[in-house]
Amino acid sequence: MDVSCRYFKNEMCMYWKIPCNKNSLHCVKKTYLSVEHESEEKRRQREKQLEEKLRQEQNELKKLPRIGVKDFVVRGNIFKCIHNHHMVENLDATVLVIDRRDKQRLVRISAGHCKKCNTYFIMESTFRRLKESYSHIVCRICDEKTYQKSYHMGEMQLAQESILMQYGYNVSETTGLSSTARQKILAVIIDNNILSKSGIISYLDFFIRQRSHMSNMETAISKWEEDEEFVEHYRIGEYTKFGVNAIYRR
Repeated sequence: MDVSCRYFKNEMCMYWKIPCNKNSLHCVKKTYLSVEHESEEKRRQREKQLEEKLRQEQNELKKLPRIGVKDFVVRGNIFKCIHNHHMVENLDATVLVIDRRDKQRLVRISAGHCKKCNTYFIMESTFRRLKESYSHIVCRICDEKTYQKSYHMGEMQLAQESILMQYGYNVSETTGLSSTARQKILAVIIDNNILSKSGIISYLDFFIRQRSHMSNMETAISKWEEDEEFVEHYRIGEYTKFGVNAIYRR
């Protein structure tokens, strides 16, 4: 933390809306000096420099391996594979996240890969760091019990009605997902052929009809209707395609 930085408040970086970490590559103070009377033009120049730095960083991250949408990533240890004498490779990979400013970006993570099981592993601490630092991890999430129950012949057999939630989509007021964040998740699901547009609309319509008589669900229904309209008008090429990774929780 750094109390001398003008963007520091209540242990948070108010520029990126994430916990303060002066050692982070994204630390604003490295580019923005705490000068009270800095001109607006100079501030814009500094902001442009920071954005260019982030753009270059993203280009470098694109060179790293990407965990595909249908790959298995287990949030836990590799003891089972080691016990079975499997070869586990340590590697650096990237995962897509949505930051506190509703911008999508790649971040680097350390992972293990068992070729025998065709499964990736990440540490619990890695998962927590991502959850604490970013608004949303764009990925499919389920607990270990569901993973073990659903895993069959190298594929995840998932109940379709839960797919939207497993990719992090929800309209809960407590989680604070913005319209942009929700719709980015829906775009990921469409672009990667997880569900068709008509399939997503069917589920959203089901949610609306199921709760239409509940007065305390008016806000949720409004969000579902907004997202339903987004999906209806969504076309490949009209919106940015967002890559996605799948992470399974213990």
